[in-house]
Amino acid sequence: MAYDPEEVSSYELGLKSRWLDDRLQLNAAVFRNDISDMQLAIFLADAAASSVVTNAGKATVQGFEIEILAQPLDNLQLSLNYGYLDPEYDEYIDGGVDVSDNRDFPYSPENTANAGLQYTVPGVAGGDLVARLDWIYVDDRVAYPDPAQNLRSQLDSYSLINGRLSLADIPVGDGRITVAAWGKNLTDETYRVNTLPFLIWTASYFGDPRTYGLEISYDF
Repeated sequence: MAYDPEEVSSYELGLKSRWLDDRLQLNAAVFRNDISDMQLAIFLADAAASSVVTNAGKATVQGFEIEILAQPLDNLQLSLNYGYLDPEYDEYIDGGVDVSDNRDFPYSPENTANAGLQYTVPGVAGGDLVARLDWIYVDDRVAYPDPAQNLRSQLDSYSLINGRLSLADIPVGDGRITVAAWGKNLTDETYRVNTLPFLIWTASYFGDPRTYGLEISYDF
């Protein structure tokens, strides 16, 4: 099926600032995207589980982002990010009819946030011992423009906690070695990231469960 190219006009206004002898940074941005001939992949829910790309019409996507970086102590770093998203169809033509009031915006969580904490202990085994903890939040969202397909395909909100402990920049020979242990989804959260809704059942795809790992790298 042929479709037209998508056109986007983007506008953004941002602020970057530093305070308290650079120990505090505050960054913010507001944005707006005016989209015409918007391309969307439409799931057909047929035996082949196929999708087609179509031009939905016109849409406005706007929102803002805030970032805060702080260093209250020499070895302690804090970060906080928040994003707000407000997408809306201005026109959605389906079968020659404008159905923009009855269509959802897929994969567009209204609220997203993440926070991080990092503490560094210098001079450990000739390198730096770095401990980091991150928290991630994603608001609930839908997977498809058609509300009927989202009845059994709602993607609920979720939050994840990731951690990492590394011993970095240890001098070895002519280079430096870094050893790190990490864990993702430490609370073993179960969350859906995508779905395929058929007539009487729904296939679900889930995010990774609790995962651990060990990394060793050597920089020449």
